[in-house]
Amino acid sequence: MLSLFSRLVRWGVPAFGLHLLCTCTVQAQMKEAEQMKDFSKVFGVQEVASAYGVVLLENKTSEGSVLAPGQQPVLSYLVTNNTARPIKTTGQVNVIH
Repeated sequence: MLSLFSRLVRWGVPAFGLHLLCTCTVQAQMKEAEQMKDFSKVFGVQEVASAYGVVLLENKTSEGSVLAPGQQPVLSYLVTNNTARPIKTTGQVNVIH
């Protein structure tokens, strides 16, 4: 009986883990701030309605989000005007160190 138990412990746990790795799928879900419950309260940010929408369309800078010293980002944005008036404003991109 002890040898059966020791065999199960010895081979069963790794085999079960390998089985889970090979047969299970895991799904992750990312949500926008507006879709998260109590986003502004949890993260301590103030929600401000804007007449304009900005979406990052493409980041041609690198595979990741980290830039090498002196490397310049190459980004494409889509700016949406949610008003009937033409856009006459300035904008900026803030870099977080």
